[in-house]
Amino acid sequence: MAFALGPLELSDTPVEYLEALRRLRAMRQVHEKYVRPTVRSAGGTANATAYGIFSKVPPEERLVAEERDCWAHARAARELLFPERLPGTELGPAILRAIDRIVDLGPELERTRRALTAEWRAISESLRPLSKALVGAGPTYAKGIMRDANLLMVAACIEVLEWPDVWLAHDLHFGMHAAGNRSESEPGMRDTGVFRAHWRPAAYSLADLYAGSARPLLPRLIEYGGHHMWLREPGPALMSSAAWFTHLLHLCKTRAGKALDKAGVSAAEMAAAATQANDRNHPSDALWRGICERCPAEQLDGLNKMWLAESMSYREVRAGTMLAPMTPRQFTAWADAQCGGVRRTRPAPRYVIEQGLKEDGSKRLRCIDDDRVSGVNDATGEVESPDLISPAWVVMIVVAIAARCAAAGVVMTRCIVALDDMKHAFRTMPQCVQEVSHVAYYSFARGTAVFQQIPGHCFGKRASPLNFSRLPRLICHAAASFLLVLAAHYVDDFPSVDVKAGGPMSSQEALQAVFQAFGWNIELGKRKIGKLANIVLGVLVCLARILTDGVAVISPVRAKIDSVLSDLQKCKARGKLSSGEASSFWGRLGWLSSSTYGRIGRAATQCLMQRSHEDANDWNSQLDAMLEFLSAVLAEGVLPPLEFSLSPGRKTPVIVYTDASFHWLQEPGKERVPVAILGFYVIDRVTGAEFISGMMVPPFFFKFLSTDLETYISQMELVAAIAVYYTLPALLADRAVIHFIDNFAALSALVHGYASKPDLARLVNLFHAQMAALHCWFYGDWVPSKANPADVPTRAERAHEMPPSASWIDMVLPALEAVERNVGAWIQQVRAHVRQSRAAQQRD
Repeated sequence: MAFALGPLELSDTPVEYLEALRRLRAMRQVHEKYVRPTVRSAGGTANATAYGIFSKVPPEERLVAEERDCWAHARAARELLFPERLPGTELGPAILRAIDRIVDLGPELERTRRALTAEWRAISESLRPLSKALVGAGPTYAKGIMRDANLLMVAACIEVLEWPDVWLAHDLHFGMHAAGNRSESEPGMRDTGVFRAHWRPAAYSLADLYAGSARPLLPRLIEYGGHHMWLREPGPALMSSAAWFTHLLHLCKTRAGKALDKAGVSAAEMAAAATQANDRNHPSDALWRGICERCPAEQLDGLNKMWLAESMSYREVRAGTMLAPMTPRQFTAWADAQCGGVRRTRPAPRYVIEQGLKEDGSKRLRCIDDDRVSGVNDATGEVESPDLISPAWVVMIVVAIAARCAAAGVVMTRCIVALDDMKHAFRTMPQCVQEVSHVAYYSFARGTAVFQQIPGHCFGKRASPLNFSRLPRLICHAAASFLLVLAAHYVDDFPSVDVKAGGPMSSQEALQAVFQAFGWNIELGKRKIGKLANIVLGVLVCLARILTDGVAVISPVRAKIDSVLSDLQKCKARGKLSSGEASSFWGRLGWLSSSTYGRIGRAATQCLMQRSHEDANDWNSQLDAMLEFLSAVLAEGVLPPLEFSLSPGRKTPVIVYTDASFHWLQEPGKERVPVAILGFYVIDRVTGAEFISGMMVPPFFFKFLSTDLETYISQMELVAAIAVYYTLPALLADRAVIHFIDNFAALSALVHGYASKPDLARLVNLFHAQMAALHCWFYGDWVPSKANPADVPTRAERAHEMPPSASWIDMVLPALEAVERNVGAWIQQVRAHVRQSRAAQQRD
């Protein structure tokens, strides 16, 4: 607590603090230290299910280490079980040790946890008077959001837990750096040691941004060696802060004028409505409702969003998370006094966006403070990246509990999943760079643009998610270490898992006690009480079958799917999709696809990623095809849910090898033609049956691919990988498959469910459509070319190597046109075909 001695005018550490340290050490239940995440977090969005390894890793990290003999590789593969992911160190030693303690305590868990919570609360209260005095000595502009902060409790936990982020309590008091290029004059964001290391330098300094000499790095799509890649290069210089201030005034006024004219509403009428709505004592929206009833919705859209920006900002003033709005003259006076004039400030334009629907069916609205367009984000350097969980984290916790119960020789217990939400979230993390702490929007009540200071962090700043997450990460670790709570966070959402012995609410009450001890709280109106099935991070997580079938299930929420598709249909109807909208849809669909079977539909969204980097805003044929595909595969009843076994490793897999060769054939006096040969080798470990196949790709198939490439080897490797599932649907349906491929691009596309090239993305769609139809469990691994048995049928000179035990079967190419014509119908047809084939086999 050294940072607090000066503000508190103390010469030595107070006795209360030393006693708090002693008591915290005495009550600590888990002594394992926090481990900084490396590449991926436990249950992260990138590893929601075990799709495999897509890179060339050392032999000891592959499923089979053989590198030269293809038949030796196949013999070793015959001994494999399906490698479903087991939770290990990726959950972190503290969580795993907390699970050990929870299982060991058994029926005593609830009593123990409630006793620990009572002691925890008593310790925090003993430090409250000193912390209150510390807040009084803090920055004036942040006192409103920090009035309940118990920073000495935060500091005590940091010391007892040996928490890596040793500056957290200090930065909560003095404010965090929300921008800066991490130079001596602009310290910027800290390297906390808590998040995944990820270096992303600033494009320029804040000083250059203020002066008008900052040049942002703009993305440009180029082709290199037959591949498309994004290149970032300096663009035109941004306007100076003095010019930016004038620009914001003009922008706000112009937008307000256009919105009023389109709606047919006078400025006086809007001023009266805004004044009534923002009245401090008796706010009312009666006048605004009258305007809405009179004006057609399509004419009111722009005015409505500007109205929301003002009314939502005033609500934040009443909640204490924003300071009062300032007119341009008042803001100029403030800037002169605090920053050296407006030429050293950079307000962000504020606007309102819709983010789908809430669970009650109402629109989810959010104010975005656009520091991307202000240029502040590119003046922000990073050395860490937040490692975010997915709903699969819940499943991994339950699997770890099951493993611990089995090891202890006790019966697996019922588990419940709950969710809490942090109150006011970003707004309660103070920042210290006041020059970039303001937002600008048009106020109808004042008839001018206004500027408001946000003492905390806003939505739209690059620094906000990482700076904010510093406190939630400590909260989760403290909850596990002191109170045996199994919780994690996705930004400000806190899913938690508890066992039956924990009682109905002790886990959530203990988690709330950690929030309150630090001086923050949860949003009780958003709390989801622990149940066997709950919507977690927008996805339905069901634990009801863990005791009966040993299975946990994750599935997307129907309302969220319908909301995304409906919003896309609206964009199509108006014929426009901006880069910002494309980026938002990319995120929403990416989240949905992570909870759908096989990530189906992810590859179809490639055109959204491309649009997010373009200046164009027209709706085109690629977007049409994407919407048609998504509407079909995401229709109700088409995709099976994601199922996770609590006893991994029991599935006996089918072993699949695929390969392709490619070259150009050039005959004298004729155009060169592409020649590709595909091959696969399959082993059914249940029956011992082996199948081998090869074929030359017919020339017409190349019309489905890009026409300007020097080589099609990646495309052909992907076609071969897909063709095996179209050739042997009855064998592979409802089976676990270990699939070996010797081409990185093809394997990466299948593992990720996404490809950046349009033709590869199109093929990945085919693969995942067939995966959904067959309900396969897929795991991909890399095999060296010399150790790949599927290379044999692709080369005539190796025909003599084909094993006599393998049955030759005619290969079936993926029916691209049939699938894309109606992918939903195709999935249903494949399922019907599998049922018929298996019924015929049983009759025979």
